[in-house]
Amino acid sequence: GGIGLGIASALAAHGCCTVYLLDRVRSEVEQSAIRLQGQSPGTTIVGIECDVRDEQSVLAAAAAVSTAATSLDVLVNCAGVTARMPVEQMSLAEYDRVAETNTRGSWLTSMAFGALLRAPCGAGRAGTIINVDSFVTHSPLKHVVAYAMSKAGLQAL
Repeated sequence: GGIGLGIASALAAHGCCTVYLLDRVRSEVEQSAIRLQGQSPGTTIVGIECDVRDEQSVLAAAAAVSTAATSLDVLVNCAGVTARMPVEQMSLAEYDRVAETNTRGSWLTSMAFGALLRAPCGAGRAGTIINVDSFVTHSPLKHVVAYAMSKAGLQAL
């Protein structure tokens, strides 16, 4: 949902032949795919259950895409969660949840989909990775330290 679905909708509206949606909740990604397909009759929309925090889940998603596609034009890493609390109250488990989703998840998907992105796409060139970070990497907000740190990591990816 959210930012990712908005980006997927824009890609479909601008003529992408196939758009793959990844989400960790199967029912949500299926509903998003159905809704977007209804808005984009010229584009094939495929929803795939994938938890970007889990390497095996990401590799399975990449394998599913590679059975249908020989290349990708673009990979958009935009998974994001936050924990709104003072840093001294944040548990290590809560910090890890944010970092694993926002930073590690983008690294895992970039790694897993790398071969498809390196293969020449429809334009005869390799694909592109877009990492969605946040303004808080430059202007941190109170109580979102883990989120700001994790999104800042995307700038180096």
